[in-house]
Amino acid sequence: MLQKVRSALVKMTFVFAFFIASFFVSHSAHATDYPVLGYLAATDLQCPPGTWVHTWLQSGHNVYQCTECTKGHWKAGTQPRDDASRNQTCAQAGKGYYVDTVGASEQTPCPDGSAALAKGQTSVTKCLCKKGYFSAAGYGPCTIASSGNYVSGTGQKAQTPCPAGTYASGEGNQSCTSATAGNFVAESGSAAQTPCPAGTYSKSVKSTACTPADAGYYVSSPGATVQIKCPAGTYAAGTKTASCTSCSPGTSTVTGSASQESCLYNSPADYYSSWGGKAAPGTKGGNPQKCKSGKNWKTSQQACK
Repeated sequence: MLQKVRSALVKMTFVFAFFIASFFVSHSAHATDYPVLGYLAATDLQCPPGTWVHTWLQSGHNVYQCTECTKGHWKAGTQPRDDASRNQTCAQAGKGYYVDTVGASEQTPCPDGSAALAKGQTSVTKCLCKKGYFSAAGYGPCTIASSGNYVSGTGQKAQTPCPAGTYASGEGNQSCTSATAGNFVAESGSAAQTPCPAGTYSKSVKSTACTPADAGYYVSSPGATVQIKCPAGTYAAGTKTASCTSCSPGTSTVTGSASQESCLYNSPADYYSSWGGKAAPGTKGGNPQKCKSGKNWKTSQQACK
């Protein structure tokens, strides 16, 4: 009999304690009270930022618990126990962000020049340097590629100089630009192309040097893509000529002539050669002299008569 009384007293004590605890919680808890990652007894309790309301059925009763966001996930703001979005886990870190702690209430942006290529990243090491950027580790913070250099891929640990024949102006280049026709780039790591100087030309792209004009040709202006034949009555004796030399009076040449000796007599009647030779059409001009007005060259007499 005594044993039964003791058992009844224990049960009554437990019920009374449970009632007191429930009353205290339901009357003292407010919307701003956070449980310490535990169970939500009162309907007006909320989970703190960085956690979500996890609910399940146990022994016929709904159980509510604040569960921390895992790494790579985050949740801003509080969440009431009976929120309609309960059981929806934390959001993944977006592309370009990461979350490296548990229970995060915000995501962290990748450092300058880097980006996370996938969602849910858990470390800054996943923030790979973007194209046009680099770092010693391959992840942020990253340095922008300098002029004359490029970075073509992600996660690169160094920039690459543009090869000769190409260039990269400005910063952050992902590729190099080929030198256009009429220009050249002699050295690697160049930030600009250079026009071919007068007397030279370049007819193709990616040139590392310009081509000198051939004898009998000229290039008068910088940035030329072709050489031009010297016109009739002129000649260019050497290469890399910017202009052609005119033949002496009384002589002329065909186009593309490459020497003074190409200048031939074209007016034999009133000109003679200072060399003393015949001034017949087609003979070499040398330094022809014009007879005085009204006189013509007499070959038989070697004089103007």
